[in-house]
Amino acid sequence: MRKGIGGHQSAKMKNDEWLTPLHLLRPLGTFDLDPCAPIVRPWDTARHHYTKEDDGLKKEWFGRVWLNPPYSIKFKFIHLANHRYITGQIKNCFMLLTLNTLACHASKCLDQYPVCIHRGRLNFVPLSGQDETQNTVNSAFVYLGEDVKKFELIFSKYGRIC
Repeated sequence: MRKGIGGHQSAKMKNDEWLTPLHLLRPLGTFDLDPCAPIVRPWDTARHHYTKEDDGLKKEWFGRVWLNPPYSIKFKFIHLANHRYITGQIKNCFMLLTLNTLACHASKCLDQYPVCIHRGRLNFVPLSGQDETQNTVNSAFVYLGEDVKKFELIFSKYGRIC
């Protein structure tokens, strides 16, 4: 039985790289950086990509950032994105997280940002050659930026804005 991103996964998880479906990225425009990009991907998620080989946690971030962090180290990326937004190192950041991630104490730094709770479950693109795999939990989009109206306009079609 396959488990999607955010599903119950063991410490022996073989891969936690899941590519964001293209239909979710297109309406958001072009991103400058994806600090959690898969090494091999059928489409680009940004102009610049850091993979696990680059270690996006240690690299400089810039511009508009798309963040779909690996499940195994998601909180490190969430805290770093928040820090880099607050200090002006990035212009804005769109995050795709599991809804249960937002409920965790470790993600309280996101409380002041708008969230879209996605209706239903997303299908992600696993990079192991399998077909799209449905999430086992609901997803949420979080926006760190000043153009909240644009976030609400784009994401209101996907779910409830909080």
